[in-house]
Amino acid sequence: METFIDSCAKFVADNPRIKELSASIPADKGKFFSYVGKYDDAVKMFTDALNYSHDHSYYADRADAYVHLHDYIHALNDYDHALELSPNDPDYLNRKAKAIASQASFSNTRKANQYGMSYDHQNEKNQDRSLISDKIQVNDHQQKGTNLANAEKYEEAINEFSEVIRIVPYEFAPYFNRAICYSRIHNDDAALQDFLRVVELKPDYLDTYSRLITIYANRGLYDDAINSASKWISLDPKNGEAYFNRGKVFERMGSNVDALNDMKQACALGYQPACRYYKQVQ
Repeated sequence: METFIDSCAKFVADNPRIKELSASIPADKGKFFSYVGKYDDAVKMFTDALNYSHDHSYYADRADAYVHLHDYIHALNDYDHALELSPNDPDYLNRKAKAIASQASFSNTRKANQYGMSYDHQNEKNQDRSLISDKIQVNDHQQKGTNLANAEKYEEAINEFSEVIRIVPYEFAPYFNRAICYSRIHNDDAALQDFLRVVELKPDYLDTYSRLITIYANRGLYDDAINSASKWISLDPKNGEAYFNRGKVFERMGSNVDALNDMKQACALGYQPACRYYKQVQ
């Protein structure tokens, strides 16, 4: 397809249909990169698409990628371009509003880290009251979310964990809890994004990696699954389950020697499912 488009390049300027076709290839790549959390690559692909076509959806999708990179200036600029081309689009207005809210939270967190306790005594008292209020709200939403998740009311639980994230967007736990709920309702897109956010905020939270491996492997993204397993092993080299999970991915890839080596190592570390597997294939 790309060869065909290249051969027709001289006709692109005079043929809008070929121009749209030229834009669709990098745009599809951009959506894929966003889908797997590679936002820098996504921005590059949507930029390539916009070189061929100023479609409003390309601006909006690139804006989403910028938001994940905390580049809010470019994100809001792209949302504005999308809204110029598709005025009052409710989806774009909603995405822009969320970006503005995310920008405010990110800015407040960064300022707090930069300036620390550079407040006068009265401001300290006000801040203490605010922190106490936030803590009460966080605990309330967290408990409600946990109770709803235990009752298998996952969509309601997601709303509660989202409220926790709104108040404390720099905490990893609510992202993890929300990701689990998304997984329960088979929304792996949203689960993946939340699990990747957990990795950003707390890369040594080991429970995340088995979930990432499962999502990636089920999508055939074996390299990403292997990378997640290898990261898990690097953080906890004596964890037999980590080797077992990587071995299962190697098996699905057809890398049987690598799979067997990982299963042998997992068994040596005392992970019994790996021992049973290793005995069967010996």
